[in-house]
Amino acid sequence: MSDAQPPTQQQHPEQPQQPIGQPSPPQWIPVPPPNPHAQSGTGRAGKGLGIASMALGLVALLTAIIATAYFAPAAFFGGFVGLVAVGLGIFALVKKQRPAGTWITGLVAGGIAMLLGLVVGTLGIGTLALQAFSASPGSAAEDQEGPGSGSESGEAEGQSSLIEWPANMATGGIIFGERLEPVASAPLEPGEAPVASEVDRSNGVLDIRVYVDYRCPYCGIFEQTNGPVLSELVDSGAATLELVPLTFLDKASQGSYYSSRASAALTCVVDGQPESAWAAHSTLLAPEVQPTEGGSGHTNEELFQILDRSSGGLNSSVEDCIATERFVPFAQALNNWVFSSSVPNAADPGLRVTATPFVVVNGIPFDGNPNDAAAFTGFLSEIAGY
Repeated sequence: MSDAQPPTQQQHPEQPQQPIGQPSPPQWIPVPPPNPHAQSGTGRAGKGLGIASMALGLVALLTAIIATAYFAPAAFFGGFVGLVAVGLGIFALVKKQRPAGTWITGLVAGGIAMLLGLVVGTLGIGTLALQAFSASPGSAAEDQEGPGSGSESGEAEGQSSLIEWPANMATGGIIFGERLEPVASAPLEPGEAPVASEVDRSNGVLDIRVYVDYRCPYCGIFEQTNGPVLSELVDSGAATLELVPLTFLDKASQGSYYSSRASAALTCVVDGQPESAWAAHSTLLAPEVQPTEGGSGHTNEELFQILDRSSGGLNSSVEDCIATERFVPFAQALNNWVFSSSVPNAADPGLRVTATPFVVVNGIPFDGNPNDAAAFTGFLSEIAGY
């Protein structure tokens, strides 16, 4: 017999045998990590932040630039939108969003808008506040200084800062007494305020104040209806009448400032030829003299000719005064002072002129119709007590 052994299967301990009939276990196959640049140019999550930042930044910058042209407070809105744009741009920067140009544009435009908004908005509010203070009819400067201060709007270009005051109007009005003659008074010093007239209501003499604008049609109606009664009362000594001419209807004169020139013409007569003042006042309210609605009114030369005829002749000083518009600045300043002050000697200390004609008898305003003669006569009788 041979000593040879039958062949046997070689064992490999490093490779364990898989039992027959059982499935092979899953094998691990290594997978490479994702390429961070595989989607380059498409942005990351939140990519809309950059676009929103750019859009808001441009809108904010445009708003601020437009507001700059007018120094408008709306620039603050542009600055606020710019702040939002900067905030979105910073978020986009943190997220490293692409394309970077969007949030860079938002940051730059938003930052500029914020700066413009702060500067222009602040200047705009300051300008509006200054204008409001300057235009206020009740400012402390006007109340203290009066018509002669030269601070009122509408003054002729190049005039002195202090306004010349006429004679016979120390109270701010023309006081007519017996024989319809103005009460004499010296001109006030420039810068002085009018002094309210003294009234004595215990003697039975009515004190009447009438505010008129010589362009006002209702003032003309009141004059035609009640002028004869007033002139009779004053002429007889039963009443005094203080006439205050206003100029607020210049705006209806197509740039000719007729109300101011007519009031100044009357002031010229009061100053230089006072005995003709009542005739001048009545003439300026006559239907054939008052300007038609929408018309520019008479020229200075025509005003002089009209008043010259109605008074029986005016002197050369009055003619020169009207031609040179000497008292136009005073008339305009007096108008502003009246509307910023209470009515003197009124029963109600807070009474103010609200329209023309504005008639006050013994401190009580007449609220009837200008063309109702019976109502006005009854009002006078009730005040007088008869």
